[in-house]
Amino acid sequence: SFSNFGGLSADGRCKAFDASADGFVKAEGAGMILLKPLKKAIEDQDRIYACVHNTRANQDGRTPVIAAPSLESQESLIFQTLKEKGITPDRVQYVEAHGTGTSIGDPIEALAIGRSIGRHKNKKNPCLIGSVKTNIGHLETASGVAGIIKNALICHHGIIPQNLHFNTPN
Repeated sequence: SFSNFGGLSADGRCKAFDASADGFVKAEGAGMILLKPLKKAIEDQDRIYACVHNTRANQDGRTPVIAAPSLESQESLIFQTLKEKGITPDRVQYVEAHGTGTSIGDPIEALAIGRSIGRHKNKKNPCLIGSVKTNIGHLETASGVAGIIKNALICHHGIIPQNLHFNTPN
């Protein structure tokens, strides 16, 4: 059914935020993270990869098609999340996006990030956008934890892996 409505990439490559994006890539996987209060992790001498300071979730409500996110909902969520923690958009250096490689969802997501964060940035202080799905595909129910693990590894190693299959912005 995904192939019939044009949701799957014809060549099996996730091209998040690229003009040639033609659908997502189904993949399978699992991930696990251990969340612990920072004070307890330090006390237990745990290896700490990253700290979670805030989380938010939203629901897009009514959109023209089921696969299309709401620009307004995404933009609002970003603003609310930053405001709650007193973080100004100019301080954001990286966003791990949903980035499925679809021609509908990716441009909407990129525009929401651009409106909420990008307008406060410049070439000397950019905000990079990535999606783990270009590296491992869409793990569906495990896609969120894959993004969290990628972010934790970015924080730990100080290196942002490139988005694969990205040539021309959509």
